[in-house]
Amino acid sequence: MKRNLFTSFMLALCLGLSALVLTACGKTDYDMSGVAFNDITKDYTESTVILTEKDLEGTLPEGVEVSFEYFSDEERTQTIIAKDAGIYYVTAKFTGDDKHNPIQDKYATLTINKVNFSNVTFDIAGTYTDSTNNKVTVVAKSENENNVYFEYNAEQFRLSIQNESISSDAITREIGYYKSLNEDKTDVLESSKTTNNVVEKFGDVLYIKVKYEDKNHNPISIIKRISIEKITKEINTYEDLIQINKDIYEIPSPSSRNAFRYLLKQDIDLGGEVWNTISPVFGKDYFCSEFDGNGHTISNFKITNDSTKYTLTLANNKTVTVNAQKTTDQCIHFGFFGYIAAANIHDLTLDNIIVDVNMDEISKTPDAAKYCYYGTLMARGESDASAYGIQGNASTTLKDCNVNNVTANIVASKAYIGGVIGCDHNANTETKIYSRENLDTNNVSITVKKGTTFNDRLSVGGIVAETQSGDVTLYKNCTVTKGVVKVYAYQNNDNTNESSYGSKPVSVGTILGWNRGGAKDVKIENCSGDLTIDVYVKNASQLQYNELYGANSAELSTDEFSTASNIINKYYLGVLVQE
Repeated sequence: MKRNLFTSFMLALCLGLSALVLTACGKTDYDMSGVAFNDITKDYTESTVILTEKDLEGTLPEGVEVSFEYFSDEERTQTIIAKDAGIYYVTAKFTGDDKHNPIQDKYATLTINKVNFSNVTFDIAGTYTDSTNNKVTVVAKSENENNVYFEYNAEQFRLSIQNESISSDAITREIGYYKSLNEDKTDVLESSKTTNNVVEKFGDVLYIKVKYEDKNHNPISIIKRISIEKITKEINTYEDLIQINKDIYEIPSPSSRNAFRYLLKQDIDLGGEVWNTISPVFGKDYFCSEFDGNGHTISNFKITNDSTKYTLTLANNKTVTVNAQKTTDQCIHFGFFGYIAAANIHDLTLDNIIVDVNMDEISKTPDAAKYCYYGTLMARGESDASAYGIQGNASTTLKDCNVNNVTANIVASKAYIGGVIGCDHNANTETKIYSRENLDTNNVSITVKKGTTFNDRLSVGGIVAETQSGDVTLYKNCTVTKGVVKVYAYQNNDNTNESSYGSKPVSVGTILGWNRGGAKDVKIENCSGDLTIDVYVKNASQLQYNELYGANSAELSTDEFSTASNIINKYYLGVLVQE
């Protein structure tokens, strides 16, 4: 009995030890409770995405390593390299030592987002056929990243793009040409899309929209404005200014000259020289370019009879004689600019000018009597230049110009004399508005004395002497400061009563002298003036004066913001009548 008990005890002990030995020698599990593999999102780069231990949440137990497999399908049957934008199904596989049980795989998705294209650039090229029938390709010049232009050369530019900063075969490119932007200017107007990719005339504008897209980038659209612009000629010296006049004779094509932009780069003091009026002769030899004063000043010059007769030395030592006084035309034009059509003058100041013009020796008989047009800035602006090859019915525009410190003494029998403009002669299309904006004078004194030859009416204006228009002419934001007009239409300045203009009218206005018959509509808006007027006339009815304007023979209107603060002295037969 005792033996059986001992035997049983020993058997139980052996069984327990066996179990203990088995437990001590078997494999255990790693503690992965603090490790997670969550979904991951990354932005696309050109490099293959390789996940690492750092992409896990938590810390792997000591001795455990991880590797990743990427699959294109959720069932994880097809392995793939994770490079392009898209969704990948990833398996994290863990390995440890032989003393531990295998570790269960973990699963997550990897999303690679598309990114924006960066630094996408390209050039706009234009191809044309030159005079030798060769194809020439030029790259458009850049005004800024969204505006490019070709300088006018009377050729047709067929557009294309080149020098792209991206050229991958995987990129799709869509190119479209449009005539307009949408209303808020944020995109092209789809309805304006055109199959024509050509610009050829000055003023032509097309918009190109280039759309880039591939599997790794968000679509991007780049819009550029493409135009034909004027050829810029910089003005730095007196000689550069004289070249403007030479260009008129060296480049006889008005359409070619119309493509010039003269850019004043600095103030120029002419040192008291007599200025050769640009285009003093009536007719086709006129100024038809752009003059960009660029905020600068041309100062200290004279305008005399010699301003309209001079000799120019052209290229190759050729000479041309300009003499407006000897032509058969009945018009002579005095001023910085004379006879102008289809021109654009802006952002210019003229200062310190002496004017001494005597028309008495030029006009000898009624048949040959010449009209004198004087405007410190522009003598006469003509409307229709289409007869001379300039595209369309282009008008002359004036904006942001100042005329300061002028002393003018003019002897003339029939004349139109303005502080800024002599005559505005616009078209009769009845569809356009010709605008003259922000024209200011300061300390401009004009004295007109009688001539001894044929007499006709006289018009003097603080801004413009005469309008003759079939369209709307708008004078806006124009100011006359410290202006003086003296007209001796009957009495000499030495108090001798000699009739010059007889009973012909004298029209004087702070802004406009005479709105001539035939004009459709002249508007004076937000204009003001400070003008002292001394006028000697033969009878009371001879003087035409209505503050802002002198005489109106057609349609004329002023707004409530236009005012004139004037002192006017009328002298009838030498007797002062104060108003």
